[in-house]
Amino acid sequence: MWWFLGYLAVYTVNGIFIPRELLGSFLTRLLTLLQLFVLFWITSNLLEEGKMARTVLLIFSVSTVILAIGSIFHLFGIELIEVGQARETALEYNPGTLGVLMALSVVILIGLHLHAASKDFMRHILSLALTFPLLTVMLNTGSRGALAVLMVGCLVYLLPILNFKLRLTAIIIAVIGIVATLYLVARNPDYSERWEQTYYEGNVSGRDQIYSAAIEMALERPIFGWQPVIHWRELGLRLGEWERDEHSLFLHLLLEVGLVGTIPFLVGLWLCGKGAWNARKAELGSLPLALMLAMLTSNITDTFMARKSLWLVLALTVAAGSSAAKGKTIGVRVIKTR
Repeated sequence: MWWFLGYLAVYTVNGIFIPRELLGSFLTRLLTLLQLFVLFWITSNLLEEGKMARTVLLIFSVSTVILAIGSIFHLFGIELIEVGQARETALEYNPGTLGVLMALSVVILIGLHLHAASKDFMRHILSLALTFPLLTVMLNTGSRGALAVLMVGCLVYLLPILNFKLRLTAIIIAVIGIVATLYLVARNPDYSERWEQTYYEGNVSGRDQIYSAAIEMALERPIFGWQPVIHWRELGLRLGEWERDEHSLFLHLLLEVGLVGTIPFLVGLWLCGKGAWNARKAELGSLPLALMLAMLTSNITDTFMARKSLWLVLALTVAAGSSAAKGKTIGVRVIKTR
């Protein structure tokens, strides 16, 4: 939390000197970040309790499943709307964001299945069956980043686990998930065409131009960056637009707060990742690590800084790591007492 607050302090100081006409946008963003940091702080404590963590993750997944089913069958006033290039979305989401949310929910459901406390067979079948409407909507969004997020999350479950039976189950479930997803991709001509455009034509939706301009800007002002809000305007100006997002969390940080603000934020991310790694053999197993790497994958081509899903995942990694550390401490005390 202190490292993330270090980033926020640099962000705030940088924003003091922006032009008055941009002050409203700066304050709105600052308020959003403050709310998200409070969410991270509170949630990282609440999710230390295993049952609470499972419940929160299950509610997140079920909510997304309801959105997916409603979109497919036009229920609850929800429907998929085409937004160009054979891409669809719902509830005015950006198609890429919606696709990533669907992918994250699939990763959660698989993780909850692998590390379930209950042995109820029907419950396990139901949890895996719920992934299909999520995959359907994910493919309809046409998001290539969402597929990468899903693949990374599933591959984490292939990491060696102490329990051989659990490792074998994880391998089978992860492989089935990857094969099923690739099969659905192959059956979806529009989605396949987007990947072919990426591979053969190098079509990355203009991100190559965005990244090139953003890197030039970062090199021009590496220490303190271009200040909040201003960096969007400057990047848009160089690309012939009014404003432009960097479509990368790491480039966003460099342009917004420079190395001075980026370094503490990256240290915070490292500590979250360390917590997820240390929690691999705890109650939730490799689920926090899978979500962490999946979320970082999505932030290579998008910016989730002001979205609750990023901070929920980071809070889970901190909580899981803390819970695992406390469990080891209690175990050592019991051994010493004996």
